[in-house]
Amino acid sequence: MKKYLFYFLIIAVIKGDIYDVSIPENDTASYNYADFRMWVNDSTDTLKGIYWFMHPNNGDSRSIVNDSAYQSLVNGQDFALLGAHIFNMHMETGIGDAVIAAMDSFAVQSGHEEISFVPFFINGYSWGGQFGYHFTKWIPERVLGFITQKGGYHDTTDAGEAIEVPGLMVIAENDAQYRIDNLTGIFHDHRPQGAKWILAMEPDVAHTLVVDYPFLDSFFNTVTDLRLPSELDVFEPIALNVIPDSIGWLGNQSTYRIGSWDCFDGDLDSSSWFPSREVGEYWQNFVTDLPTDTSICDPEYDSSYVFFTVGIHGADNESDYTITTNNNDLIDQCRSQLELPEDERMLHINGYLDYGDAGSMNHGAGTLFLIIGHLRRCQLVFVMVHQKM
Repeated sequence: MKKYLFYFLIIAVIKGDIYDVSIPENDTASYNYADFRMWVNDSTDTLKGIYWFMHPNNGDSRSIVNDSAYQSLVNGQDFALLGAHIFNMHMETGIGDAVIAAMDSFAVQSGHEEISFVPFFINGYSWGGQFGYHFTKWIPERVLGFITQKGGYHDTTDAGEAIEVPGLMVIAENDAQYRIDNLTGIFHDHRPQGAKWILAMEPDVAHTLVVDYPFLDSFFNTVTDLRLPSELDVFEPIALNVIPDSIGWLGNQSTYRIGSWDCFDGDLDSSSWFPSREVGEYWQNFVTDLPTDTSICDPEYDSSYVFFTVGIHGADNESDYTITTNNNDLIDQCRSQLELPEDERMLHINGYLDYGDAGSMNHGAGTLFLIIGHLRRCQLVFVMVHQKM
């Protein structure tokens, strides 16, 4: 998790316009207030989506539209940037309808008619994550993907079609237990149904904003690339792509081992689903500082290579490791020695060699040094296995 690299970046100032909209309650609504602010890049001809950052309880995320890093992120996908000041997270109060009405107003103000139709990507912290999840359940056809960070009062009822919306659910090791239990329970209730969701426990922190932006941004960009149709008419309702399960990667919540759909060796129903290998590797880096591993399918062997199992004579198998080479001179030398009677071997090699796809040899300590010396000088150690992942 802590393996971040820091760079000094020169970020060009992106010129854009900022718009404000407030949607007052009508006679049937009870959401109290709903204020919105949107940033649109001056040079974007046609918007493809809206990146919406949602605030924690009693907060206000409208200032996000001035954040140059977020502007740069959304500009890469031709998205608008949205912040809000909202009191209620329950769709039955009319707040969902207020959001849609606000988008229609932004479409008129900005001259970007497509804002009435393009989808949202929602990144919410704490209460804001709860809002984003509830909004996704309410209108999944308008949401590309969502991130919910450490909220504790997400609706635990069935998510319906929202299981097809890729989600990143973040909990914190030192956060209040009810927050951990809330999102963990929702995740485990829906993964057996095929929910395309990730559960990520951030270690050694409590109720704080996630700042692993490479992870969050990779998730956003990957989901956007996969979910937006290649032929996009943004001036009418958009049918978002449903990502096939089988292109995803999976992650074991206990061992943090990841693998492709075909090669994963863990329990699918309790494992995180990633839209790409890259996102899975960012997840590994986020959830643990320990070494992590990747599941592989059955290895495909190249018969021109030979395996040598090398160990110290008299030691247990903890001293063993495998050398792989296709250097014919070295292979022939070892074969010729093994074909001699043991008392005539110059290298004092004990063991056997299979003339098929692979061989094995056990060496005394002196021979071990000689063979390894050859390999190091000639740089003849190769990876033999062609892995299907």
